[in-house]
Amino acid sequence: MKTKGQHTITEITSQPAVWAEVIESFYARKDQVVAAYRTLPSDNVLFIGCGSTYYLSQAAAALFQGLTGIPANAAPSSELLLFPEQKIAAELFISSRTVDHHRANICAKLDLH
Repeated sequence: MKTKGQHTITEITSQPAVWAEVIESFYARKDQVVAAYRTLPSDNVLFIGCGSTYYLSQAAAALFQGLTGIPANAAPSSELLLFPEQKIAAELFISSRTVDHHRANICAKLDLH
């Protein structure tokens, strides 16, 4: 039987190796990422996350912008649910109908009306 908190400790201690793999993978695909981005009708990339992944989205945005020169920001994903009509939704590479569709699905699952 695992001790209490073992999963969390394993996750935390694995982070340096995981981040090294992510950075290596990004460098290996940098040209593909930049080329794909340039086909999109936006001048900014938005990274999102909840809780601790929000902090990761901040790091990802900084890394992405530093490596590609393409402007990038981070935002809490709750902003998409609570304020989809504001600038944050406009920065996404999806239509406002898609935002409305996903917000409706999330609200239904959370029994929010």
